[in-house]
Amino acid sequence: PSHSKGSDPKPVNTVRVNPSRLPQRSGVWFVDLAEAYTEEGICLAISQALDISLHENNTQEELARAIEARGAMLVILDNCEQVLAALQAVVKRLLERAPSLAILATSRQPLGLEGETMLRVGAFDVLDLDQDSPALLLFQERASSVRKGFEIDEANRDAICEIVRSLDGIPLAIELAAARVSALTPQKILERLPQRLDILRTRRRDSTTRHATLRSTIEWSWNLLDPWEKLALAQCSIFRGGFFLDAAEAVVDLSPFPNAPFAIDVIETLHEKSLLALEEHRDLAGEARYRLYGAVRDYAEEALETIIRRLNDPNASSSDSDTMRRRRAVFLNNALAIRHAEFYLRYGLQWVGSLQGSSSYEAEVRLALEVDNLDVVRKGMASVAPERAALASLISEEILVRRGPSGFRVPNLEEARALIGVQQTPLALRVKVALANAYRDLGKRDLARAEGQAAFDLAVKIAQREPSFNKDPLYANARRASFIA
Repeated sequence: PSHSKGSDPKPVNTVRVNPSRLPQRSGVWFVDLAEAYTEEGICLAISQALDISLHENNTQEELARAIEARGAMLVILDNCEQVLAALQAVVKRLLERAPSLAILATSRQPLGLEGETMLRVGAFDVLDLDQDSPALLLFQERASSVRKGFEIDEANRDAICEIVRSLDGIPLAIELAAARVSALTPQKILERLPQRLDILRTRRRDSTTRHATLRSTIEWSWNLLDPWEKLALAQCSIFRGGFFLDAAEAVVDLSPFPNAPFAIDVIETLHEKSLLALEEHRDLAGEARYRLYGAVRDYAEEALETIIRRLNDPNASSSDSDTMRRRRAVFLNNALAIRHAEFYLRYGLQWVGSLQGSSSYEAEVRLALEVDNLDVVRKGMASVAPERAALASLISEEILVRRGPSGFRVPNLEEARALIGVQQTPLALRVKVALANAYRDLGKRDLARAEGQAAFDLAVKIAQREPSFNKDPLYANARRASFIA
């Protein structure tokens, strides 16, 4: 099948792949399965599209014979997700009886039939946009259908490019955004994108209910998930900038469902259902990195908030089920944020330790990829565990000093210093040394000298308590910081 992240009721991507991907057929037929929920419903939808009358009790067999008699043909089955189990049986029987039949099924997950070939319909490339980019052509096509004479020009091009980038190149989201030009300029649409789940909607009468808004499309996919898949996707909303599988294993807790698959298997299933994007990182030997599409993350965050609110309900019965009690353990008392923080602090320290060795390039790449996740730790732990927040700032500093942006260095470290307060610990000293160096690098000499002297004064106090500390490399770094000219 071809499977995607939400599509038009008659998907433009599906139509475009037909000629090049499938052998020549005598006819092409489109079947919308949006309202089919059983094997009988599937057979009825196919028969109506192909203008086949069914009179026998065994509708599958009758339909298969009629299709066989027509010879080679291509049948496009759209909106298959809610009826996959029944569809498997119907398609298997049709192909057995009519071997010259070709079927192209659009679905967010494969049918799981022998001989099936998957063609993943990904989002449009939105990194390098020009006038021939599919994302812009789709925006132009849909916008001109609701506002006659609409053109992408120099005045609106930048806003439209930012719109399609903000929407991750997802075709349905682009179409819904373009439909808004009937009432809003592209710039106004862009300004409203933070509310994309609700602002992106269509009034087209040929759209199924679940395609009417971006929210309804994602909600429909959400409702098809198993309970542990919902729990996993909600927890994945804490990640920023993507994540590797080892992070998911450490952060995603599915213990409320003892019979759930392993977290890594659930993550792969969410990818197969087009709710997670997968990117192979060329600088890391093609290691797979997952990320949530922006709109999916918005929905998953709302779902997470709902889950936590229900679990915190003071009116909840003391005789809650075991599942409910296990869910509380997963989320209460900042448990999710703590799991996330513990993993990225451990991961960050591991790769900071490799910055000077033979794996320095890999370490730099990995740390750069996790700056956003470290920022989540810094913000999330500030009021819960300030030492962890400060440590996240120090790990981020290691990559910011190498790759930038340098403008983040001082604010992050000043915040870390404020969180640590008057503590006289090695962690507080590390923050002061890093801040003195950041001031120096950014040309703030007076601040650098003052912070450097404060760092060395603190190092002396620590050494007075722990005499062996004056042999620690951190003591030497503090001494050097005090000499900033």
